[in-house]
Amino acid sequence: MQIRRKLSLTFSAIILGGLILLVGVLTYLTHDYLVDLHSENLRKEASALAKVLGYLPEPHFRSSLDSLAATLKNELRIRVSFISADGIVLADSDVDFASIDTVENHLQRPELQEARNIGWGSARRISNTVHEPFLYVAIHELAPSTPVAFVRLAMPMRIVEGTVQDLRVLIIVGGLFILAITVVATWIFAHRITTPLQDYMRILRAIENGDYSMRTRCIGSDEIGRLGAHINETADKIEHEFKRMHQLERVRTEFIGNTSHELKTPIASIKGYLETLLSGGLEDKEVNKKFLERARFNADRLQLLVNDLIQIARIESGEMRMSFRYFDGLQLLRELHWEFQNQFAGKRLDFRLDIPETREIKVRGDKDRLKQALTNLLTNALKYTDEGLVTLGLRDSRHTVTIFVEDTGPGIPREFHSRIFERFFRVDRDRSRAVGGTGLGLAIVKHILSAHDTQIHVESDGHTGSKFWFRLHK
Repeated sequence: MQIRRKLSLTFSAIILGGLILLVGVLTYLTHDYLVDLHSENLRKEASALAKVLGYLPEPHFRSSLDSLAATLKNELRIRVSFISADGIVLADSDVDFASIDTVENHLQRPELQEARNIGWGSARRISNTVHEPFLYVAIHELAPSTPVAFVRLAMPMRIVEGTVQDLRVLIIVGGLFILAITVVATWIFAHRITTPLQDYMRILRAIENGDYSMRTRCIGSDEIGRLGAHINETADKIEHEFKRMHQLERVRTEFIGNTSHELKTPIASIKGYLETLLSGGLEDKEVNKKFLERARFNADRLQLLVNDLIQIARIESGEMRMSFRYFDGLQLLRELHWEFQNQFAGKRLDFRLDIPETREIKVRGDKDRLKQALTNLLTNALKYTDEGLVTLGLRDSRHTVTIFVEDTGPGIPREFHSRIFERFFRVDRDRSRAVGGTGLGLAIVKHILSAHDTQIHVESDGHTGSKFWFRLHK
């Protein structure tokens, strides 16, 4: 069953039950209230009537009482009885005067007994005379010089019941009108609730089926509107996560392919050299030495590749934790300059240190990881620069320092600037393998600097020279 139907039926049942309860309670309370109200009015009218009895003419007194009773009945629509102290009915508006003497004695009527005790009394009962339910009110007030001791007024209960019935009908009609309005309002209200819920279900089903592009416009400040906004946010996150998973899957596939290719090449070379040696090359001293040196070169290259793979995997998995501290940036560059001097001298390259003439400059970072990043940059400069100059330098500013490695090598074409930091990407694959590069050095540099909330930049015209630089916070 739909929610809007459930809500409509629920509210309708509640209102209908309340209406029935209201009719019952109000009928009960109104009935008693009207009886009390009419009783009080009858008592007041009986008291007023008793006061005028002394003014009736003494000759033909009883016939005058009968005429008075008939007149009051016609005007007030009530039954009027005049009763003596010993219970004899002297006149009654509902009894013909000729038959009045045949009416039984009324002294034992409950309203008269109560009136004789406390001055006035009332009762609801069926009249023994006219056989109809009446509300009786009697007062015990002796009129001077008259035989009347009790004045009794009676109202047919049908008048009271008629008033109650009219009120009951009015309540029922009004209640049904309210019920009709409530049903319509509930249906509209339920429609406003269920429409966004149906839209949310449509989006969730789409997500379940792999469609992450759908969004709802049913958003607002209430709970349902906020639910819609949350569904949109969740769908955005799922879509971005799905795209990221696809991207990671693509990267993983490329990484596995590149890794297998990079591993296969040195392994195949080593295997080929060893097979040649085992096939008779060991007997030739010139051949066996050259092949063993080539096998060792490929083994070293394989070891570098495995080490770089382990290192980049530790960085990306978060296993390699950074230890951020303040250290002397100038001292780090001096250490690197001293460590690489002999290697650059071996290639007859000029290796310069370009730093400010000051004692120290404190920077914040992981000194060991930053040293590793600069080592990778300097190693690349050493491998790819055949002649000229390599510079390791630092420029100081108010809040940061800029550290750079600049060479006079062949340069990097601009179209490759955004890709050289990808794993296994090489501008010149043949030369990279010839000099023993793994294709992971710049990727490691990028990850280390990203952990320091900074980026590696490259400047090169693509013909001569390259400059790699990054900033660190002081």
